[in-house]
Amino acid sequence: KINTTNKFDQSFENYNNFNEYIAKIEKLESSKMFSTDMQIFEINNSNIVNKENTRIENFIVKIKETNFE
Repeated sequence: KINTTNKFDQSFENYNNFNEYIAKIEKLESSKMFSTDMQIFEINNSNIVNKENTRIENFIVKIKETNFE
């Protein structure tokens, strides 16, 4: 199991801008702390487990494919 608690120390809503949030995601991915086979992904002290993984991953892909300019 991979637990990213304390890596996402704030929820998305608390970030000053979207780019900061994306940078946080990319940092986790590059450090292998974030993976497609993660079992636990914690946001805002709420555990989102197994059945939610695909939804979360798809959401992140959509974010990264979107042009915010």
